[in-house]
Amino acid sequence: MIVFRYSGDGFVPATIEPKPLEEHPIPSRFWGRSSLNSTAVVKSWKLGSPAKMPFDELVVARGPYQQSFKSIRSESFYPILQGYIRLSGGGHALQFLGPDSDETASSSTPATPPTRTSPENQRLHLSLQYKRYDWKIDAK
Repeated sequence: MIVFRYSGDGFVPATIEPKPLEEHPIPSRFWGRSSLNSTAVVKSWKLGSPAKMPFDELVVARGPYQQSFKSIRSESFYPILQGYIRLSGGGHALQFLGPDSDETASSSTPATPPTRTSPENQRLHLSLQYKRYDWKIDAK
């Protein structure tokens, strides 16, 4: 009998010697069939025909497909804490998402409090990111 065994090179052909069993094999018991026979309510769980599905009634919008920066909508907005040098600052993060989740834009704007050791031009920490398919643009 020819079988395949897994090796470092992937599946490779191998052979085994068929040997008759001395005992009769135990037949497989399928869970789905046994639960169907033992539980009456399961018999009522039948799917209807896909031909009866009202696909035209489920359409949300008709027209040309638009996949552009204009179709991105706000997804989430939440507060954040961020550490910078020996300081911590609070701010917010904003996430945008395209209609097919293949286009995202995000921003975060934490700010650290003014101190004698932190220069004024290092208090706001703005981060922007735009991703589409397999490329992204970052600005920090």
